[in-house]
Amino acid sequence: MLIGNPFLNEKFLWGGGNAIGSEGWTIGNMNTIRIGTRGSRLALRQAALVQAAIAEIDSSMKTELVILQTKGDQMQDRPLPAIGDKGVFSRELEQALLSGRVDLAVHSAKDLPMSLAMGLSIVAVLPRADVRDVLVVPRGGRIPLPVLAEGGVGVYGKYEMARIEEGMTLSRKMPKDSGHVFRIGTGSRRRRILAGRVWENVVCEEIRGNVDTRLKKLLEGRYDGILLAKAGLDRLGTDSDREETFDFYPLSPELFSPAACQGIIAVEAVQGSVTARLCKKISDVETELCYLIEREALAQLSADCSEPAAAWCRRTSSVPEEYRSLTRGLEISMVRQMEPSAVQKLEASSVGSLEAAYAATLYGSEMAYPEDSILLDVMYAENKVRLIGAAEAAEGGRMARRAAKMVKKQTDWL
Repeated sequence: MLIGNPFLNEKFLWGGGNAIGSEGWTIGNMNTIRIGTRGSRLALRQAALVQAAIAEIDSSMKTELVILQTKGDQMQDRPLPAIGDKGVFSRELEQALLSGRVDLAVHSAKDLPMSLAMGLSIVAVLPRADVRDVLVVPRGGRIPLPVLAEGGVGVYGKYEMARIEEGMTLSRKMPKDSGHVFRIGTGSRRRRILAGRVWENVVCEEIRGNVDTRLKKLLEGRYDGILLAKAGLDRLGTDSDREETFDFYPLSPELFSPAACQGIIAVEAVQGSVTARLCKKISDVETELCYLIEREALAQLSADCSEPAAAWCRRTSSVPEEYRSLTRGLEISMVRQMEPSAVQKLEASSVGSLEAAYAATLYGSEMAYPEDSILLDVMYAENKVRLIGAAEAAEGGRMARRAAKMVKKQTDWL
């Protein structure tokens, strides 16, 4: 069975070792690798990046794209949660893999269901792109005002402050009793929750379609703004090609938590296939670590891309400022609400290895701060936590499981 939860299986391999590639098979046995992909411009661009990565490790290897239409592509008139089906953007690709119609399938990792089809696995991930979400508005349009009391200040970061102030000034000029809310187009439950948390007077309305379709709907005046992933915009070159038509406001991932695996391109193959073995060579090690940890958090939450959940893992080589600010004598805790607030305390029995490395920060002990660490933010519904620990898969798995448990039970101890 496919390993949907790799931290529970010590033999999980990234397309390598004895689990991949049978004796006697070599890359030379293949003439052309058939790569399954959806047909949108973004999907084709992502598939082209996989083609380029394969060509870089073996210039003699030929690849071709096989365009497939998924259920999510076919049912554009209904919100994704209303479809009520897992894997709406991946099932047809997986069926093509299992039937032998394609050798590889390319996915936006954030759209993957928690359980893949039996006999398949993710064998490679490309280097991660920008994780941020972006608020897109018509050129010169207004932007929503941050909610000062809920930690919305800073959601726009420090990106082109003059333009940000201009957009907010337009919103301030709106009569407060006019009832004119800022309409945001998004089909994501995660984005709906976050938008209501960081901005004043916003209403989120359903939107479906690829990037170009959504931008067209924005220009038609159906929305005041829409939310998109910056990774997709960057891969398409949209923010530079359309800057005369739209304004693009990247949002701080510290406040506007990205979806798990956002910005990651995942490559799926049949376990034990020669293409799975080949793809090990194109996989990015650092992205693998983040992918595994974030997917583990989702698995522990029993959440997929349709749930109001987020997980963001990244490496850090310095002590985060919020932990430096803790005063000597506080119980060690790597858990905090993402909004400005006092650090939450845990029972002494629950303090373990995740916190031990930071004893030096809090108490001045001789224990060295780990130079290679990871931060993990996990969100579910209205709850968020942050953990920090050593940059390794085993520790990351423990962090993911603990974070998921905390956000599920957070209302019990806040």
